[in-house]
Amino acid sequence: MRTHAIVAVVISALTALSCYVSLGGIPALILSIIALTGVEYQPDRSRRLLKWAWISIGINVALLIGLVVWLIVYGASGGFDTPPDYN
Repeated sequence: MRTHAIVAVVISALTALSCYVSLGGIPALILSIIALTGVEYQPDRSRRLLKWAWISIGINVALLIGLVVWLIVYGASGGFDTPPDYN
């Protein structure tokens, strides 16, 4: 489970430091660090914290994918085109 916690720390640190999913990476980073520190003495608590860290990472990735899809659809429908000048 220590490897699982280290992977969660690395991935959540990357999401916390990136410009795209930074807000959601911070709670996942905190949860995974707490889980990593308690993996030897409180394995059940660490397992629950890691579960919530991965859920947080998943939610952030899903929101990022939704944003990208929305931007593509909005751009394809002409949302970013300049409006006509009526003067």
